[in-house]
Amino acid sequence: LKTGCDDIDTSEGIYFIGKLLWAKGLDKLLELESAYKRKVGDYFKIDVYGSGPEEEEIRRAFHGWNKRSFSSKENLKKASSVKDKMDALISEMPKSRFEFRKESIPASFPGRKDHALLTDGYKIFVNPSITEVLCTTTAEAIAMGKFAIIPVHPSNTFFEQFPNCLTYQRKSDFVSKLQYAIAHDP
Repeated sequence: LKTGCDDIDTSEGIYFIGKLLWAKGLDKLLELESAYKRKVGDYFKIDVYGSGPEEEEIRRAFHGWNKRSFSSKENLKKASSVKDKMDALISEMPKSRFEFRKESIPASFPGRKDHALLTDGYKIFVNPSITEVLCTTTAEAIAMGKFAIIPVHPSNTFFEQFPNCLTYQRKSDFVSKLQYAIAHDP
C-alpha cells in the first residue's frame, strides 16, 4: 500500500489512527517498535493517521535525529525580534527523549482521515493506548474485520471476545501478536 506520504510502502498494512498526543500511547508505540526491532531485526512500517497539538514532536520522535528539518536557521533569518529568534530556537529543541533516536522508524503521517475510509490495504490496527474510555477506533477496526492489537487493560476487556482482537501484556507479547497478524488473515 502506498500512502503518498513520506514514500513509505506499508506492505503489512499496519496503522494507527487517533489524535496525535503522547497521552494516546504513541510513546508506547515507539517502545513497541524498538522491541520489534530487537526481536526481528528491523522496525515495522506503520501509517499514523491523525492530527493534534503534539504532531510535530511525535513525527520528529519517529523519524529521529537524522531526519530533523532544522528549519530554525531559516526561521532565524526571518525573525525580526529577539523574541522571534528565541521562539525559532525553542521550536527546534527536542520535546521528548525519542527525538534523539539515531535511526528513523518507517512511519508515514498522512494526516486526518475518516476511519471508515481505511478499508483497503490495511489489516492490522495497533492501539497501545491505556487512557481510552470509549475505545472508538478499536471498536471500528474490529467491526471492519481488521486485527486490533491492543494492551490488556480494563478499557479493552470488552474487545477480548472477538477473534480478531489480539491483546498483549508485555512488549514481547506484542511482537508475537504482530508477527501472527502479519502472517495471517483476520
